[in-house]
Amino acid sequence: MDKLLKLECQKQGLLSANRFTHVKGNQFEEICGHVTEGVLFIDDEWRLTYINEQYESLLGVESGALIGGNIWSIFPDWSGSLYERNLQEAAETRQVKKFEVFSKMYSRYFEICVYPQPTGLSIFTKDIHDQYMMYARLRETEQQMTEMGENIREMICIYTVGDIDILYISEAFEDIWGIKRETIYKNPLSLIETVCLEDRDMFIRQLHHPEGTFDYQIIRADGCIRWIRSRQNVVYNNQDEPVRVISVSEDITEIKEKEELIRNADTLRAIGQLAAGIAHEIRNPMTAIKGFVQLWQQETFNPYSEIILSELARVEFIMNEFLMLAKPQKTKKMNAVNLRALIDEVVTFMRAEASLKDIEIKMDIEDSLPLIEAEPKQIKQVMINLIKNGMEAMCDGGCVTVSATSAQESVLIDIIDQGVGIPKEAIPRLGEAFYSNKEKGTGLGLMVSMKMIAHHNGNLSFTSEEGKGTKATITLPVNKET
Repeated sequence: MDKLLKLECQKQGLLSANRFTHVKGNQFEEICGHVTEGVLFIDDEWRLTYINEQYESLLGVESGALIGGNIWSIFPDWSGSLYERNLQEAAETRQVKKFEVFSKMYSRYFEICVYPQPTGLSIFTKDIHDQYMMYARLRETEQQMTEMGENIREMICIYTVGDIDILYISEAFEDIWGIKRETIYKNPLSLIETVCLEDRDMFIRQLHHPEGTFDYQIIRADGCIRWIRSRQNVVYNNQDEPVRVISVSEDITEIKEKEELIRNADTLRAIGQLAAGIAHEIRNPMTAIKGFVQLWQQETFNPYSEIILSELARVEFIMNEFLMLAKPQKTKKMNAVNLRALIDEVVTFMRAEASLKDIEIKMDIEDSLPLIEAEPKQIKQVMINLIKNGMEAMCDGGCVTVSATSAQESVLIDIIDQGVGIPKEAIPRLGEAFYSNKEKGTGLGLMVSMKMIAHHNGNLSFTSEEGKGTKATITLPVNKET
């Protein structure tokens, strides 16, 4: 009896399934019985008219017990769920519906395709649980990788070999380059334009022939120049052909600056050792030469004696600066110093020389300056050097302004001149030994000044505009006991 009922239901299912109207009756069961999907046919009254063996196996029952039954009773978890909404919509609109659901009854994910028929619906159910879970794990892994890429300081870039098509850039790119990632995705070549001209050819070669680690400079969107270090790794396919490049880049500007400081420190040590070594060798003959020239000048009038003495004085000046580098400045004891009184002394001392050059020295001192921790003689020497530099930059007279203001736990001393200014590219080199903008300068005076300020845990910086003047800023810590 069950077998007859099953055959009758199969016949009804065949009549209701326009997907199979071209299939002969004896072929219908063979087709639906061998497809990997579970197949159901229901009529307009929501009664089950056909179920294939795959669905029977899933349910664990014989179709004879289900045929003719209401699907909402056979599948109670369908009621009020995505199943019901899509089946109702397919029945009303007569349009195919395709969706994915998780069945609580079977604890699995299924893909459901609903096809409207002249007298009902055909439902094809595919078990996609394993694929779904695999894709879910892949999505989770991808999300984790993305989160890692977005939260590390290094910039990660993945691009294709040959056509340099950017596949991925991490968020750190925007922090380092100061450019939106969308700009590079749209025009990968715009990345090359951010590289400084002197490094651009090397950068392009590395893009087309990626290997190892290389350093280069970029110009950020705000005009700031930064040092970048990139490490490149090539990804190969099964044919051992390069297909992608994974590049990890980091901002190493601070490292480069520290390396420069180390080089400068090495230079200072070398100069200090040199100064200590040659001081005794040169000073004695210099004293003798100077004394005999002065005697010669007294005994006979010779215009060349003045030239010789002036050049000897210059040599003596350079020797004194050399010896200053050799002295252990850090052994000086720091005391609480009244900065206003110290600046008054320096300006009073320098005004006589300034008046000879038609230069005015103005002061702009904050009323309630805190005390600073300093060795007064060294701070005076630095200020005198900076004021002298300012006056030497003003051939036609002008004004030098000395101002002092407090800022949090430090004091700022600005020495501003109206001289010829310093070229922008020369400012980073100020303080290097034997580098000077002055025709007869050695650069040692500024190097000594920077060394003294550094020993005070302070900083000496410069800003300048050619033709308008230069501002030297000394930053010193305040006395913590005040």
